[in-house]
Amino acid sequence: VLDGELVAWVKGRPQFQALQQRIPSAYLLMLFDCLYSEGRWLIHHPLEVRQRVLRERVKTQGMVVVSEGVAAEGEAMFEVAQETGLEGVMAKRLDSLYLPGRRSAHWQKFLAYRTEWFWAAAFSRAEDGSCYWLVAEQLEGRLRQAGRVRAPAGWDPPSGSGSAAMLDPPYWVEVQYRERTREGHLRHARIRQWRNTGHSEHPENPAP
Repeated sequence: VLDGELVAWVKGRPQFQALQQRIPSAYLLMLFDCLYSEGRWLIHHPLEVRQRVLRERVKTQGMVVVSEGVAAEGEAMFEVAQETGLEGVMAKRLDSLYLPGRRSAHWQKFLAYRTEWFWAAAFSRAEDGSCYWLVAEQLEGRLRQAGRVRAPAGWDPPSGSGSAAMLDPPYWVEVQYRERTREGHLRHARIRQWRNTGHSEHPENPAP
């Protein structure tokens, strides 16, 4: 009994959206744990032992990839994940046990968020009353929509604006997000800070 994850491999990197939408692509089965082998359960053995058994029983070939892991280099690996646009890293103690269906402080996922500045020139209101800013970025002299981000706490829409309206003047918005979709929209985005531009024209560069 093995533990692993199916990964959609697109242009030399994993892409969650391709997996989620079942887009035709190369798929890899990434294996990183062995829970049962040769008639005995291993979940009460340390991770280091389980991974050694995994590497002894299964070899990387075809679409099956056995994760090697990196010991004592977690910070360096996280920096690589940030630089290359990967989701992040999973850190596990080598002496940790396998706890089915339970979270463990010995397993921690560190997400590599990215930050960029966008223009927020409009807002929309959801059915539950929450407000979202529609953010866009300037590409080749034109604004391209990058998705919507929940408006910051304490922000109130202009009076009488209804369920949607333009923001005049627009805001400069620093957005933190996990990744982009194939269409360029932001996933798991949130606003870090925002500033009133003081005018209705979009600045060339919103970053301070």
